[in-house]
Amino acid sequence: MSHRHVMVTRSAKLSCRNSQLVIRQEDEITGEMCEYTIPLEDIRTLLLEDRQSIITSALLARLAEFRIAVFTCDDKHLPNGVLLPYGQHSRGPKIMRSQLDMKRPLVKRLWQAIVRRKIENQAACLALCGCSGEEGLLALANRVASGDKGSMESLAARMYFKHLFGKAFKRGSDDFINSAMNYGYALVRGQVARSLCAFGFQPSIGLQHHSELNNFNLADDLMEPYRPIVDYVVASELDVDSLAFEVTQTTSNADSYANGLVGK
Repeated sequence: MSHRHVMVTRSAKLSCRNSQLVIRQEDEITGEMCEYTIPLEDIRTLLLEDRQSIITSALLARLAEFRIAVFTCDDKHLPNGVLLPYGQHSRGPKIMRSQLDMKRPLVKRLWQAIVRRKIENQAACLALCGCSGEEGLLALANRVASGDKGSMESLAARMYFKHLFGKAFKRGSDDFINSAMNYGYALVRGQVARSLCAFGFQPSIGLQHHSELNNFNLADDLMEPYRPIVDYVVASELDVDSLAFEVTQTTSNADSYANGLVGK
């Protein structure tokens, strides 16, 4: 079973040989060209962070055959695209019809379960990070109605981020904490989309998300309970206290700080 997540952070040429990923790049110390090989059957995702890397079309085809999700990044090192295998399931049309035929009561109950689990995972994240607010979130989770009619998800989010990153933190601000979370969310989104395609689901047909401009509505629905995992990694790996002052600064100062850290 695939388990490796390969990240290419330096310029390299990627190709395929004998069902193995071949990576050729200069050694950082000697400057000599080195070659690394990884069996494709061991790879779950491939992230191309360096924008100077070259990948062959033959490798792209083999990556699709092995159901490997390939991520590309923008100039800010954030994932902005994903290559998903096509036509992996033998009964894709049947599953798509089942998605389209879902009745509204079932959709509402599914969304209720998703939101409840997301809030429960947010409470677990606070507990693991040694933050207060766990009991309040669990109380909100128990109040989630069918279709989340009372908007418990929104109420929980306001409480959750305040306890996790401090009262000055604002979700959506242009700072390093938000950038780190967005990076993780993009990877989770791609992974969920990959799994949906593998089981014959159409990612564009969602439950709560239903934008005509979004090809990953269902992935955006099902990734919600996994967001707290990314939040936990960001909160536990970063020195949030030292970044708290930066969060309150002007956007330009926050940009300078984030760009400096990304370059390291």
